[in-house]
This record gives sequence, C-alpha cells and structure tokens, in this order.
Amino acid sequence: MKFSFDHVHVVCAELEATGRFLSETIGATEIRRNEAIRNWEFELDGVRIFVRERREDEPLADAVIRREGVDHLGFRVEDIDAAIVRLTVAGCVVTQPKVQVRANLATAFLMGPGGMLVELLQRG
Repeated sequence: MKFSFDHVHVVCAELEATGRFLSETIGATEIRRNEAIRNWEFELDGVRIFVRERREDEPLADAVIRREGVDHLGFRVEDIDAAIVRLTVAGCVVTQPKVQVRANLATAFLMGPGGMLVELLQRG
C-alpha cells in the first residue's frame, strides 16, 4: 500500500484574511471557493491547501506559538531576510527571528492571519 500526500487543511477564524495572505503574499493560486461551507482551495507548487472558516459551534484551541497536531506551514524561500520583510509588511508577527540552524539552513517563524504559524526556510 502506498500513501501519497494530498493536501493540508487549515481551519481559521478569518477566512478572507487568510485567503488574501495565501494568494497575495505567499503566491498560492486560488482554485475554487465553496461559500456554502466557507471552504476555499489553493495550490502552491503542486500542494493543495484547503482553508475553512471556523464554525460557530466548533470548539478549537486558541492559537498559540506551538501546538499538537499540525503545527505550521513551511515555505522554502530564496532570500529569508526579504521574505521576513514581505510577511511583516503584510501583517505577520515574527515569533522566532531568523536562526542559522546549520551552514546550509536558516529558518524563521511568523504568526500569520487567524493564528496560522508559518516557517520560512532558506536552504543552500
């Protein structure tokens, strides 16, 4: 039996802000919107990202820096310093400044709209 990756599903309180962030700031392509269930679909480098608005009766933990389960979305970038500037201008808050993990890897974490934790990785 072979498993293959299909998608990541993000539940958020601010669907419009999260959707704008993914399309305008990150560069994901919007594929479709299902307004009946408030679920939008994006694609980035062959990976599908579903974003659904939190339902009123849906109990969810408050956004925190780290969490159990799916913790964050990681995006590879060519220039991490420029990416940090771009995301902070777009309203993200740096939660962990750039760290040179090893000679060929730098990372940083930012909190995006609706509590979406984003990791930036510069490899090479």
